[in-house]
Amino acid sequence: MYTWGSGEMGQLGYNIKIITKMPKDREGYPYQPQPYKIESLKDRIFQISGGDGHTVAIDIKGKVYSWGASACGQLGLSSMKDLPTDIEGYPYQPTPRIVELLSEAKIVQISCGDAHTVALSSDGKLYSWGGGG
Repeated sequence: MYTWGSGEMGQLGYNIKIITKMPKDREGYPYQPQPYKIESLKDRIFQISGGDGHTVAIDIKGKVYSWGASACGQLGLSSMKDLPTDIEGYPYQPTPRIVELLSEAKIVQISCGDAHTVALSSDGKLYSWGGGG
């Protein structure tokens, strides 16, 4: 899996060392101009979706990973208290992290909106989380 483009909210999935070495745009936000491989998810991902500032992926076993902006809960993480904050003070997850709240479900399809995420399980259950405004 490769990502590139704007990275100011952690949506590319890179660790902090890589983010600090990335070029910056006119406003001081990091970006990746060429595709860069996400090694932590190597050979496991079969679907991915990107929102405005977050990304989610499903692995071959139906487990969900999320990273990027989390101010509206769009990552589905059980806690945001230990997350770093971006330039504007909003929490984000810089690298892919498993969504533990879905550990009992086998997710077969996933999609991101601006600040929300929806997922469909193999048994037909629909899950949604994030900004509802």
